[in-house]
Amino acid sequence: MLDATALASLPDDIRARLERFVAAVDRVRLERLPTYAARPLDKAAHDAAADRVREAATSSGRAPAIRSLEQEVTKRLLERYAVDQFRPQILAIDYTHSTGAVGDRLAVARSLGEAMAALALSDLLDESDVDELVGAWVELAD
Repeated sequence: MLDATALASLPDDIRARLERFVAAVDRVRLERLPTYAARPLDKAAHDAAADRVREAATSSGRAPAIRSLEQEVTKRLLERYAVDQFRPQILAIDYTHSTGAVGDRLAVARSLGEAMAALALSDLLDESDVDELVGAWVELAD
């Protein structure tokens, strides 16, 4: 469940979509998450879309809500990584289990934040910008 205060400034349909998206992300095993955070093929186009998202967030007054959502989702993601790192075994904790490199975790957090921002502003953005930033996460975004 996402923070109700952060969601309050968003239209009802977008709030519902974000809730479904986050629930879907929560069901994905951690070791699969980096596949959703694949780097864009055209970095310049991706960066331009990200700039347009920031402009739309600011001009619409949704920037604080989007920042809050990104922080909350990143916090939840890092908590999942921390818990998963010490996966219990039958008689002991598996200290050798790896939840991935720190760089991979950061790439997942960054990509997930971009997808959340694009979905939160999807009613204000060109569909191509939403598609660019949601990327492979689209599988989980209805």
